[in-house]
Amino acid sequence: MSIEYVQDMLVPDGAGGDFHLDYLLWTPLGLLLLDLRELRGHVFGGDHLAEWTVMDGVRRTTFPNPQESLYDRLAALRALAPEFQVDGRIVFADGVELPKLAPRFTIREASLDTDFVMGDRALAARAVEDLRPAWERLKASLRPSPVPRQ
Repeated sequence: MSIEYVQDMLVPDGAGGDFHLDYLLWTPLGLLLLDLRELRGHVFGGDHLAEWTVMDGVRRTTFPNPQESLYDRLAALRALAPEFQVDGRIVFADGVELPKLAPRFTIREASLDTDFVMGDRALAARAVEDLRPAWERLKASLRPSPVPRQ
């Protein structure tokens, strides 16, 4: 799906802190940030809800709406790499069921390959080679995360 990618990196937030990036992909269409969520069960969330709920059998848990942190990380990336179109998705593991009208920016892992088709990698890389200096500059501004995903 990508020409290159980085995993488990920190991006400066512009205020002296950092945001964790699970995966950042350089694609023919720009940068794609993937925020992975390893959950099981039915996820109920909405664009304007502060908390989302996971129902796994009789077990019910909640977690903060992940869209807010995705927006923050996308803004940080846009500030560092204005040459790129920047997009992002909250990716739920295949053990998750999302409602038919899933919240904005959410996707199941199994849908990644069909929703983000790249085609021939070498051809795609040649098509965006003029952006390589911007990609390298962006990578140089990232730091490895001290706590990588498992």
